[in-house]
Amino acid sequence: ALWSPDGKKLAWGDEKYRLCVTDAATGETTTVDRGEWEITRYAWSPDSRYLAYDLTLPTLFSQVRIWDSQDKQHRDVSEPMYNSTSPAWDPKGKYLWFLSDRYINPMLDRFEARFIVDEATLPVVVALQADGTLPFAPRGDTDPAKPDDKKDAEKKDGEKKDDDKAKDKEEKVEPIKIDFDGLADRLVQAPVPSANYSDLRAIDGKLHWLKAPN
Repeated sequence: ALWSPDGKKLAWGDEKYRLCVTDAATGETTTVDRGEWEITRYAWSPDSRYLAYDLTLPTLFSQVRIWDSQDKQHRDVSEPMYNSTSPAWDPKGKYLWFLSDRYINPMLDRFEARFIVDEATLPVVVALQADGTLPFAPRGDTDPAKPDDKKDAEKKDGEKKDDDKAKDKEEKVEPIKIDFDGLADRLVQAPVPSANYSDLRAIDGKLHWLKAPN
């Protein structure tokens, strides 16, 4: 089970392959979705409105989806032909990261003499807003400057770290806007080698994951 950041909603999965959300004040429970296996990987957006999760399809591939607590609808994030898992929200609400098996390089299994696919997983990111700028995407000379670059240029060398920490504490969580039309197409792969990754987490400026040994 997982509490929303504002402490008002509890997300949980059960043995009936359902993902549910319970309102802490009223006790009302809403069924978010249902898959072909237990749903165990889900994450609340920083503003507590959206729930991202992955569930198993009849093809036995997993698909990443987002559920909106306001209209009670879920929408697809990843294409169903790729196995995709472990969604992770960008802390600023601009991106959704997840792991996807996109490096398809069959190799011959030495024991069973048949082709298998291994180490196919890559971290990928989608831009939640239609006008968002994706990290790692190709850049052009006419692209607008990044807002972060402008902020960095305006910072003074004598700025104290303690002041920055105090400002971060005072910042409020802004409502997240998601443009669902064309969301799956606004995708870029992270420039890292493919491997057997799991348990993706996103923090400010960094990604963390686990890698299974060869």
